[in-house]
Amino acid sequence: TSFPDHPDALKAIVFHDGQGVFVDDLPGADHRHRRRTRRGGGSADAAKGFMKGHCLPGGEDRLPDGHGRPAPHPGQADPAAELVFGPNIKDWPAMDALPENLLLKVVSEIHDPVTTTDELIPSGETSSFRSNPLGLAEFTLSRRDPAYVSRAKEVQKAQTAIRAGEDPVGALTELGPVLALLDEKLPGYLEKKNDPALFGVGSTIFAVKPGDGSAREQAASCQKVLGGWTNIAFQYATKRYRSNLINWGMLPLLIEEGELPFANGDWILLPDIRAAVREKRDKIMGFVVREKELKQIWMTLGELTGHERQIILDGCLINFNREMSRKAEEGKD
Repeated sequence: TSFPDHPDALKAIVFHDGQGVFVDDLPGADHRHRRRTRRGGGSADAAKGFMKGHCLPGGEDRLPDGHGRPAPHPGQADPAAELVFGPNIKDWPAMDALPENLLLKVVSEIHDPVTTTDELIPSGETSSFRSNPLGLAEFTLSRRDPAYVSRAKEVQKAQTAIRAGEDPVGALTELGPVLALLDEKLPGYLEKKNDPALFGVGSTIFAVKPGDGSAREQAASCQKVLGGWTNIAFQYATKRYRSNLINWGMLPLLIEEGELPFANGDWILLPDIRAAVREKRDKIMGFVVREKELKQIWMTLGELTGHERQIILDGCLINFNREMSRKAEEGKD
């Protein structure tokens, strides 16, 4: 690399106290110090000596930023600088806090003895999407249940409508008879269906024992960005996977082993779920909607710390940290 005014002189860079100058091939440069600096072993005094002896054009110790101004020191924001993302670097989508009542559709049912994290989100071909949450999510369960993604995205349309204050039935027509039956059998629970604080719609999967294998958090986050709100299992293969579910605001539900009271495609209502998490209830009540009837079921969440419960209530660890930062700032006033 070189500056236009010195095309033959400047090739390498030495840093000291967050500042740097190009020094390679400068007249009189000590090659021994130069090699040691490149390897991270050069002394600060040697680096500083290079800087003082060979300032950049204009006498500045700091590197120009390309606009004739010295670059700001580390830790100093440059309001004129624009953060530019690469084409495959995307931000995380918004994630809602846990509502008072949650309606779930079972979109995958896996009865293998163990479901690995590599089956939940494969490695290899997905690596180029690690900075693109929605792009990576397209591969969720692709090796085990290829229809999962399309089913989850269809259900997610309802929550998108609720977040916008709209009727979820307009976005997902199959909700119509489900909500009508719930209103009939459980009057008063779902009065405001377009308020995300009171009512939410999402997807869930059942697996006998999910989460074996590597600790990749994408096994949980990919479900979350597709609208997943819970897993239901007989047990979880690893504490790591269960913790990842919690950190992404997903309920790690446990159901007693035996014949399942629901099947793929069924809807499950979790009434008062936010209160159940907040109040540390031992059992989680649910209602399976099937053939114009409701069947009551019971599940558990297992042991949760206070922080874990709050992360679930806030919707994910990102939301939790944001809220903690907000409270800390308010405490300074």
